[in-house]
Amino acid sequence: LVLEKLANLYLKKSKFSEESMRIAESQNYKQQALAFLNQALQIVKSHLPNSPNESRIQTKIQNTA
Repeated sequence: LVLEKLANLYLKKSKFSEESMRIAESQNYKQQALAFLNQALQIVKSHLPNSPNESRIQTKIQNTA
């Protein structure tokens, strides 16, 4: 899913910003990543209920939060 890939990219940007001591920027990237993951989850729930994709995305959300 494209939204998951975007979330992964934003999580990498968040980690890089955190390592560079730009905490506010890091938090913004993390929030955006969570928003992308939540969008992906809603799409999967509506179009592919009970699929393995749903549990994978939920795990990513829990690990990110």
